[in-house]
Amino acid sequence: MPRSLVGRFALLFGGFLLLVFLSGFSTFHLTTIQRQDALVMNLAGRQRMLVQTMVRRALAQAVKPSEINAQALEEAFRTFNATLAALRSGGQAPYLPGSIATIPVPSDSETTARLDEVARLWDGFRAQVQALIASKPGEPEFFQALGEIDRLSGPLLAATDAAVRSFERTATRRVERLRWLQGAFILTALGLLAGGSWWTYRKVVGPLHRLEQIAHRIGHGDFASPVPYVGIGEINRLAKSLETMRQQLKIAHDDLESRVSARARELEAIYEVGQDMVSRLEVGQILDSVVRKARMLLGGEAAALCLVDESGGTLHLAAFSGPKEVLKGNHTRVGNGLSHNMVLGQKAVFHCTNCEETCCALIAMPFAHNHLAAPLRIRGELLGALCVITSETHHIPPEGSRLLGMLADAAAIALNNARLYQQGKELAALEEREYIAREMHDSLAQTLSYLHLQVDAALEELTQGTDVRDRLMRVRETLLRVAQDVRAIITTLHTRTVFPRSLGESLRQVLSQTIQGFPIDGAAKLEIVEDWTVPPETATEVQRIVQEAVTNACRYARAHHVAVRLYQEEGMGVVCVEDDGIGFDPQRLPDDGRPHFGLSIMQARAARIGGQLMIHSAPGQGTQVLLRWPLRSGTENT
Repeated sequence: MPRSLVGRFALLFGGFLLLVFLSGFSTFHLTTIQRQDALVMNLAGRQRMLVQTMVRRALAQAVKPSEINAQALEEAFRTFNATLAALRSGGQAPYLPGSIATIPVPSDSETTARLDEVARLWDGFRAQVQALIASKPGEPEFFQALGEIDRLSGPLLAATDAAVRSFERTATRRVERLRWLQGAFILTALGLLAGGSWWTYRKVVGPLHRLEQIAHRIGHGDFASPVPYVGIGEINRLAKSLETMRQQLKIAHDDLESRVSARARELEAIYEVGQDMVSRLEVGQILDSVVRKARMLLGGEAAALCLVDESGGTLHLAAFSGPKEVLKGNHTRVGNGLSHNMVLGQKAVFHCTNCEETCCALIAMPFAHNHLAAPLRIRGELLGALCVITSETHHIPPEGSRLLGMLADAAAIALNNARLYQQGKELAALEEREYIAREMHDSLAQTLSYLHLQVDAALEELTQGTDVRDRLMRVRETLLRVAQDVRAIITTLHTRTVFPRSLGESLRQVLSQTIQGFPIDGAAKLEIVEDWTVPPETATEVQRIVQEAVTNACRYARAHHVAVRLYQEEGMGVVCVEDDGIGFDPQRLPDDGRPHFGLSIMQARAARIGGQLMIHSAPGQGTQVLLRWPLRSGTENT
């Protein structure tokens, strides 16, 4: 019995094919035997006809002798004699005209006995036929032979019929045996097919189904249950391969789980550092958190973080976690040993092993022989280094370099954020100072300048003996307005929150306040083509620009008429201030010994709202100040 599945299938199908071949061969043999038996029975049946032919020809010869009858009698005689010999002993016998049939030796004893009886009777009948042929019609021998022929023909015919029936019974028994044999072949084939199907299901289909269930279970993460050895041959080898795969997957799964767990701890540490960065602004606390996380995750005995000083030549210890005996100093020169490698490296993390001359000068022996160090960099700038230290060789895991690099990046980001925060504070303070300067320029400075002119005029009138009461009253009103402006500025600096308002109404208020005290009270007009609500910051900048432009027209350009026009054009807000004053060259500032900030402040205000300020002027041709800024949907509504 073969052990392989292929060999057993080959044996099963070979047996089935053998049965099919034997069944076909038996069918072919049955057909051949039936054809042979039919031929034998046909020849045996022809013997009766030959006896009758000989009797009929003998009688015809007695009544009307002829050569034809004599020849027919002799032909029937020779044919019967040759056929009887072939039927008894096998051989060739005349069949159809011009053809010979081969007859096998009879195998049945009954048939042989019947043929022997026919032969015995044929001996007597043949002698009388020969005597009849030898005598002449009318002679006593002829009639005597004719009488014997008639007497012997009956028993001979009966014996011939018995022989034919014996042939028929023999042929029937042979056919029945072959049919039983064919039935046995068919039943055996069906039994083999049923047994093969049962064996295939039990030894192949069933084990494969079990292996399919096991593979499905493994595919859903069950790596603990072993795979049983099922089936035979190739199925068993498949089960062994599946078990090997399960074991390998279990090892890989366990390794992956450990890696995922380690990665989760790393990410949690990075997240906590990030939370510290978000929730704390103190760089020292963030750096302390980084070194603690680095020491815990990499299993080091200590962790340290050093920062490069402003000169870039020295590393100073900024944060440390671990026993104090690990350290032997708190600063070292950049470019010595390990620090030199970090200065040259970009993302690499360096592992110092047994190279005392290249180890960090801050770490005492034996810790200096085994530590990882990662540079802190922001946009290529070296900020410092983060290292984890241990006294045991190769104690730090291989993936520690990647984690240390991530923590170093987090520390670098924290340092950079601290820088940005400090810069933001300084920028905010600078913006506040600039805002106060603009407000003082646009309100206090302008008003104080006006008061200076009024006081000068009053002093001149006093020297001339003129009544200055009205002028002093205007000065008093102006001083009251200055006090109001100061309180408004103080309030604005406290709150800096103003609700959106109509731009046209704001410009109307600014224009009326600005022209007070100037001789063009009735010659200033505001044309509002379109009015809309703007954000507070936009309204403030536009107001101050218009205020500066109108003040310059009244005070310096000595204008008689000032026109302010508000409208929209191609998605832009536009304010145009025109006067008929003396004009000036926008490329040259007045040379009167005083600082002039008005134009630069106006340009800065326009840029702050994303706009553009254009000044068109020339000496003796008046001045046009044109402000254009983009309208923002959702914040500026028409």
